[in-house]
Amino acid sequence: RLQQPAASQPTDISGLTVWLDANNLYGTGVNPADQTALTAWVNMAPGSPVGNFVNAGNYPYYNWTTNRMNGRNFVHFWGPVFCNANNLGNNVTILYAGRMSGGANQRLLGAGNNNFLLGYWTGNMNVSHWANTPSQLVGALDYAHHIFVGTANGATAWAYNADGPEWQIVTGALGAGPNGLTLGGGNGGGYQTETSYGDVGEVLVFNRM
Repeated sequence: RLQQPAASQPTDISGLTVWLDANNLYGTGVNPADQTALTAWVNMAPGSPVGNFVNAGNYPYYNWTTNRMNGRNFVHFWGPVFCNANNLGNNVTILYAGRMSGGANQRLLGAGNNNFLLGYWTGNMNVSHWANTPSQLVGALDYAHHIFVGTANGATAWAYNADGPEWQIVTGALGAGPNGLTLGGGNGGGYQTETSYGDVGEVLVFNRM
């Protein structure tokens, strides 16, 4: 079960490997103008252990003035994908804040080198799929913003959370976590596949359950 740590910043929590924040896109505290086309999203994890996220095709854009997510900025995806080529493995916890915006409703968080996804898939919501395992849960899609969490212990258990409550814990043979984490799409056969129209406000990844 996820525990609430006594921390004020993600960097206060051990094992942080990815921190993307649309309120601080470049890690400098200075953001671009609204609807700027983005070529990269800077990973603010200490030492940036898995590097930044870069575009795989056209460019997503940044939005901070209209239809904000709970008063916060976001990166809008409309077919372009941000990706990171590192294999994050299956001893991992992934959290992100996102929503679909209508149009293409495939994957908002996936993987370019294997069949991992979290949150959304083909017009459905509350879907969790660790590569090489059956998809867990399927629910009706909406266009509100949500926080999705996937976590696994690297061996025999993984769990799915949405907006706080723990929906499901699975034990048994564990599938693979994201190899080449992607935002805006991404399905095993390449980064620019099963893309979506949607928004992402923040992404956190830790190298542990």
